[in-house]
Amino acid sequence: MKNALIMVAAMVLAACAPANPGTDAATDTGVTPADASMNTDAAMSRPSCVAIEDACHPVEDRNMTTRECHAIAENASSTEATCSMNLARCVAACSDDAGASGG
Repeated sequence: MKNALIMVAAMVLAACAPANPGTDAATDTGVTPADASMNTDAAMSRPSCVAIEDACHPVEDRNMTTRECHAIAENASSTEATCSMNLARCVAACSDDAGASGG
């Protein structure tokens, strides 16, 4: 009987464990480490980087410019100034219109 209780307790604990080791099940968002840089307080101080990431992440493999823009946005060392300088160019390159026209 004691062994059965231990097994049940172990199964309950295993079921309640977070999906990603090292995280809290209640706060596990499924964000991978590669995406984590865009989900921090620091990212909120870089709104141009967030805007580029939002526009370019879905199409990063479209061409060299979209890959470059995505990399700039995701790079933790990119400053708001860096992203701001590239914002218009990158959002234009990553827009649906640019893809439809082959650009």
